[in-house]
Amino acid sequence: MPDPRKTTTTKRLPLTGATAARLLTPLRAGMPALDSIHKTIAFAPKAGGPTYHIMRTTETDAYEQTPTALKLTKLLRAKGAPPSGSPRFGRQSQTIDGR
Repeated sequence: MPDPRKTTTTKRLPLTGATAARLLTPLRAGMPALDSIHKTIAFAPKAGGPTYHIMRTTETDAYEQTPTALKLTKLLRAKGAPPSGSPRFGRQSQTIDGR
């Protein structure tokens, strides 16, 4: 049986509904929570060199005390989860690839 950590992929970002710059494997070790990613960017520092993929997330570390991190933490705690079945966020029973 194939390893689901390697075969589960998606290009849809549930937080914004946007399409990722590349195929994401959200179950891979070290990946942020899929519902925290709001933007992905492909970055190539040198022409013809390797391409890096930057993921911008809503995740912050406990030690971060910058005004931006504190405001984001406060906002996310106040907002709460989106309502079940919300058209922007899809059905709760939806699979990871949007089917």
